[in-house]
Amino acid sequence: MTNRVCLFGQISTGTNIVALHNKNLAGTGSIFSAAEYRTTKNLKPNEKYIFAYAGYDHEDVIIDQIGATSKEIELYFSLPLNCIYHQISKVAYDYGHYEIAKKNSKIVFNYFTERTDLRDKLYDNKNLSVAFYKLKYDYVYRTCFYELESIIYCFYYFSKSMFELKKQDHLDDTGVNIASRQVIYIYLIIRKTFSKT
Repeated sequence: MTNRVCLFGQISTGTNIVALHNKNLAGTGSIFSAAEYRTTKNLKPNEKYIFAYAGYDHEDVIIDQIGATSKEIELYFSLPLNCIYHQISKVAYDYGHYEIAKKNSKIVFNYFTERTDLRDKLYDNKNLSVAFYKLKYDYVYRTCFYELESIIYCFYYFSKSMFELKKQDHLDDTGVNIASRQVIYIYLIIRKTFSKT
């Protein structure tokens, strides 16, 4: 068993594998102890990378051949916390974990909204739809457009998760349908707001 390895890597094109000549990325192409961590730096955001290791003997001669190529690793910009909640909500909703999707999206929802004075006798006060809330514009103006996109999706998963949970409990979904329309309304407000900036 080798105790010396070398890391190789490159930008993925979707069909390629890593070879011994793929050592242009920072942190690749040099032999080091298998017990050490190796960090690659100066990678480009929104690119997919693949990597592979090769083992070496005590004379730095490669043992057998380069190992299997890793799965694609997609590199992102550092994500704001609200964007992370959005990703959790999306995955949870897609897999049918509606309570988790609702919980995570509601965190973002509560951060960017506040209650209005609107009241309606048709709705249970414990399960109000987003129609009873309004955006905190001072928060919206301080937020980048990429994060605002996550907010919209969180509102969407929040209302859709409520719909699915109510459907499971055989409850009236009238309020949730209004919530879904309100999400579209909020989206249009944000688009209109930022088209003027």
